[in-house]
Amino acid sequence: MEKNFITSDFVKQVHQCDTLFTDIDTVGDCQISLLEFEAYVQKRNPDKEDHDEVMKEFRKIDINQDGYLDFLEFLRACCLKNGVPMPYELNVHDKV
Repeated sequence: MEKNFITSDFVKQVHQCDTLFTDIDTVGDCQISLLEFEAYVQKRNPDKEDHDEVMKEFRKIDINQDGYLDFLEFLRACCLKNGVPMPYELNVHDKV
């Protein structure tokens, strides 16, 4: 299969990520802050309280290191976690 081809698995992943991203982005500003990310992790794992681990994961996903997760950064992390190939054109993140 060609690397840049958009698969049905990728389309499903975009839909699932969009739903999850909207759920985590409680402020509604189309980006996920560390506080929103931590609140979501805490909600999903109430027994786990490791701020450093959450911060490390957030920084790993935050490719441009601006302190927020935009949708493409979030989508990239979801695709990577779930083994869904992401088209190259969407997998490039400009560092300005």
